[in-house]
Amino acid sequence: MFIDRAEELCLLDRLWQSNESELFVLYGRRRVGKSALLRKFCCGKRHIYFVASEIGDQLNLAQFKEAASASLCDPFLQSVAFPNWFATLKYTARASEVGRLLVVIDDFPSLCKSNRAIPWVFQRFWETEGCYANLMFVLCGSNTRFMEKVVLGENSPLFGRRTSQRKLEPLPYYEAAKFFLNYPPKDKLKAYGMLGGIPAYLEKFDPDQSLKDNVIRQMLSPGGFLRDEAMFLLRMELAEISKYASIIGAIASGAIRFTQVADRSRIPVTALTKYLSSLMAMGLVERRESILEWTDEKHSETTLCYGSNLYHGTSLYHGASPYHRTNLYRGAGLYSGTSLYEEDYPESRSAFVERASGTAGTALFNEVDYAPLFEHVADRRQRGRYYIADKYINFWFRFVQRNLSLIEGDGPRVAYELKIEPYIDDYMNRIFKDICCDFVKHRWHTVYGEHVIRVGEYWGNRFDIDVVAELDDGRYLIGECKWWNRPVGFDVLRDLLTRGNLLRVEAGLTRAGLGSDVRLVSQRGGLEEGLTAVPVIFSSSGFTEELTELGHKGTVRLVSLEMLLD
Repeated sequence: MFIDRAEELCLLDRLWQSNESELFVLYGRRRVGKSALLRKFCCGKRHIYFVASEIGDQLNLAQFKEAASASLCDPFLQSVAFPNWFATLKYTARASEVGRLLVVIDDFPSLCKSNRAIPWVFQRFWETEGCYANLMFVLCGSNTRFMEKVVLGENSPLFGRRTSQRKLEPLPYYEAAKFFLNYPPKDKLKAYGMLGGIPAYLEKFDPDQSLKDNVIRQMLSPGGFLRDEAMFLLRMELAEISKYASIIGAIASGAIRFTQVADRSRIPVTALTKYLSSLMAMGLVERRESILEWTDEKHSETTLCYGSNLYHGTSLYHGASPYHRTNLYRGAGLYSGTSLYEEDYPESRSAFVERASGTAGTALFNEVDYAPLFEHVADRRQRGRYYIADKYINFWFRFVQRNLSLIEGDGPRVAYELKIEPYIDDYMNRIFKDICCDFVKHRWHTVYGEHVIRVGEYWGNRFDIDVVAELDDGRYLIGECKWWNRPVGFDVLRDLLTRGNLLRVEAGLTRAGLGSDVRLVSQRGGLEEGLTAVPVIFSSSGFTEELTELGHKGTVRLVSLEMLLD
């Protein structure tokens, strides 16, 4: 099944129609659909499609000749044996004299492993003959580090020769969902959360079987295509597999800070950066930063240490902090804990907003005597958060790898019912935030006609916001994402607007769209005039009547699963 890739096909077609010599570089992780895209593009065109292998240079030369002979039916090829790659490439230039020719070399890194001189041979060919021929050459590879360094890098002999390039990314969630047309909306997104946008994985799930049965058959059962795929990917690209697997397992289990990953993976901080860099280069791990930096004018230079370390790394309230968590917000008389907006604080949100907010337009914590605790870490890696970018890898390490003994002992179905099914909604909370950010980034303009400049999450000193996006007119979207099994109500909106008001102070956005006009929602549901922050609520299970009515009035933008998938 070939789905989407319209943008990539359009780019390839534009290069083909140029009637000039073109050198196109296509790369991306394994199974992402590069070969399927190129084979689709080759249809109806005069072409040579060659897949290189690590089988030795002479065998690759012979197989290229066979591929050319099968496609072009040139009698000349029956009586010639190419002695080397320069002669082979010269033949393609000659073959293009009778009509435009498309030449695809798939798995170019394997060809270079068989003959390390290939990049220099190709450079010589392109400069002397290729750039004058009626050729479209495509170099394709899955080893992203190799392609970026040896093919595209500034020290590469091929640097500056390519006319276009593309890193093929996984399918977005709304295209991946098309593989499961018979599934209910929630199961479509769950399948995406388990498999990501990798076409080769999406095709393995049978849309006529339940999600549960597909997971058991393909991911948990011996012989399932996805049972050992994760470790296969790592072995194909990396050495020291145990260290990389430990890092991925640590992040998948919830270690998102640099020092947390080091502690849980048992890898020294001094060595961790090297491994993380390799995983990020492969597209398996990503490092994110808050879309906005939190600031505080009064205490911007304040640092509070104990001993010789600043909070022993990145945690703001680490261990034996001199200010106990229960005293941090002593002016407001709040609860102990690390997050202001935990679900289990003892006061109802409405009562909390009424008592602590003060007048409209006043920052919620202006009257709170909080301790001046601020995170000032010279090494910016400490301020970022690490996530598994590949959703299949994330799911496999969270649910399959850690439960292999149970899977082998009690069987795949028991393991699914005990260790996956009860926790899948918790897993989807993080996935749903990513989906909502993707919706704002890629589809917001189509739905609402507003241009988004940038989008991300906000991680502040006292609270987080799931989605923050800057619009081209200077306004900001502030969004809450709820993967719940019940409708979202008015209390979520009130909480979101409270944090939107705080964002003006904490992130210093007075001059950037969240100015003094930001208001808290009133007790009767109306918003004060002049609101420059646009509240958005994403829900997996719909909205209450009260919130739906506010959505109709334009008080809040409500995005349902149906809108996300439309």
